[in-house]
This record gives sequence, C-alpha cells and structure tokens, in this order.
Amino acid sequence: MAYTSATIKELIKLGGNLTVTGKFSSAHLKDFVNLAKNQNVQITLKINGTSSATLKELVKIGHSKLVLEL
Repeated sequence: MAYTSATIKELIKLGGNLTVTGKFSSAHLKDFVNLAKNQNVQITLKINGTSSATLKELVKIGHSKLVLEL
C-alpha cells in the first residue's frame, strides 16, 4: 500500500521510527529527514535513482538519524 507524504509526516510527528520506500520527490525526502531529525526519531530511506547531490544533502540534514539503503 502506498502512503502519501502527508501521512508519512504525521507518523514521524507521532514519533514513529520509519522505513520509507517508494517514489517521492527530493523535496519530500528532505522534509521527511528534517522532520525526523527534529523529532529525534530514526528514518530509513530505501531509494533508488536519486542523484548523488540529493543523497549528500539528505546526509547533511539527517546525520545519525538517517539510514540510506541504496
């Protein structure tokens, strides 16, 4: 089942440690990571086809709260 970006953001705000798969824009991915960092929860992104520049930005935002599965 696919979830909307709004649902994922709500789950992060509730404190959920999430693994996110699916096609989301780089802006949505950055929002998810930033929100997870601010909520002090772990987020794992299983993403393919994302540019190296976006991956670097995500790591800079998320630091230790981000796991990337490439």
